[in-house]
Amino acid sequence: METKERKYWASRIGTQDQDFFWAELKAGRLRQGWGYNECQDLRLVTKKSWQDQSPEQKETYRQRHMLGNDGGWQEGDVILVPNVPTWGTFALAEVVGPYRFEIDKQHADYGHIRDVKLLTPQGVAKTYYRVNKGIRATLRNAGRTWSIDHLRKDIDILIAHADDRDIREQSTEIQRTERTLDRAMSAAVAALQADFGSELSKTLRAAEWEEVITRAIQTHFPMAAVEHTGGPNEHGADIEVVLENPFGGAPWIIVVQVKDYEGEIGSHVVGQLREAVESRRKMQENGESGGHVVAAVLASTNAKPSAELLSAISALQQELGVPVTTIHGNELMKLILRGVVQHGALEQDVSE
Repeated sequence: METKERKYWASRIGTQDQDFFWAELKAGRLRQGWGYNECQDLRLVTKKSWQDQSPEQKETYRQRHMLGNDGGWQEGDVILVPNVPTWGTFALAEVVGPYRFEIDKQHADYGHIRDVKLLTPQGVAKTYYRVNKGIRATLRNAGRTWSIDHLRKDIDILIAHADDRDIREQSTEIQRTERTLDRAMSAAVAALQADFGSELSKTLRAAEWEEVITRAIQTHFPMAAVEHTGGPNEHGADIEVVLENPFGGAPWIIVVQVKDYEGEIGSHVVGQLREAVESRRKMQENGESGGHVVAAVLASTNAKPSAELLSAISALQQELGVPVTTIHGNELMKLILRGVVQHGALEQDVSE
C-alpha cells in the first residue's frame, strides 16, 4: 500500500476567542468558524452544486479543505495555526482523525472539526530564533487556508524542538543574528576539530602552548586583560585573566596553569595552583598591584587528571575558597579552535 506524502498547511481560525481555540487544540480538536447551522456540515454542502447551495452553505464552502476531498487535509498532514495561544505566536498540529460537524453550544458556531494531535504544546513565538524568515513571511498571508509545503523542513525543525524551554521567547533581529553566528561558529569548530588536536600536538611543544592558549582566551574575554605570565617569575600561573571589578576595588583574576603532559597528571601540580592564588593575595596585602582570585584553571593538552589530583584539588578548593576547573584534551582543543576562528573573523572584520 502506497504511503501518501505528508502535506503542510497554514489555516487561520477566528480572530476572537483565542482561549477557546487553544483549549480545543489541547483537547485534540481543530475548529473553524462559519459553522453555526447544521446545514453547513461540509458532507452535505459538497454534495450540492454551487447553484443548489443555500446562502449559509455557500458561506461555508471555502472550508471544504477540512473534509479532505479534492486534495484537502489528510490524516498525517501538519497544520500551522496562527495567533494561538496568543497573538504573536502560532501552533502546529497533526491531523489524526476524519472531519466531523459539531456546533459549540457556548459560542453557537465553530462546528467544523478535525481531530488533531497538538505538536507544540507550548505554542511557538513567531520571533523564536528557530523560526526562519519563510515562516514569518507566510504568517502575513491574509488567506483562510494555504499550502506551506515549501516550508516542510523548517516546520519539522520546530516540531523536533517543540519541548525547548525558550520556544515561546520573543527575540530581536540582533539576538537572532548573534545566534546564527554562534551556530555557524559551532559548525566550523566541529568540522575542524577532528584533526586539529593531533596536528597541533605535532607542531607545539611545552611553553609554546601557553602563547596559543593566551591568544585563544583573549577572544573569549574581549573586555579583560589576558597576559602570558609563564616563565621564571610566573608565581604558579602561566596565564592571568584580569577582569575589571564592576563593584569597584581590586580587579578579579583568573589564574591558568598549562601542562603539556602525556598520560595522567599527578597531585604535585596542586602546589603551583596554590602558589598562583596565594601569591596574588599577598601582593594585594602588601599594597602591590594584585586582585581577588576568583577562579583557577588547570589546562592540559593531553594528560588527564589522576584520581589523586582530583582529590587534592577538592581539598584545595575547600582550603582557599577558590573554585578550580580542569580542562584537557578535546575540550581544550575546542576552546583553542573557537578562539582561533573567532580571532581570525575579528581581524578580517577590522581589516575590511
